[in-house]
Amino acid sequence: METCPECKGEKRFWALMHYEHKCEWGWMSCYVCGGKGIVTQQKVKLRRYGESIRIDRIKRGLSMREEATRLKLTPYEYSCRETGKVPK
Repeated sequence: METCPECKGEKRFWALMHYEHKCEWGWMSCYVCGGKGIVTQQKVKLRRYGESIRIDRIKRGLSMREEATRLKLTPYEYSCRETGKVPK
């Protein structure tokens, strides 16, 4: 197991939370580690890979939608790759 790359082991982060009739700042449980502060090495590898393809896409001046189309993926599937998630 490794320290969560998103919350840096803090298990939560400060975020702007949107409610039906208002928005406010507050602590939110980390969505990457589920509030545990640690993740598997596989998850870290997926996040690093996603970050690298995002940087490459931006350097080439492509939007996520354009890159997804180029790769014959849905925007959702491509977004999952960039964020290190497994599509459902």
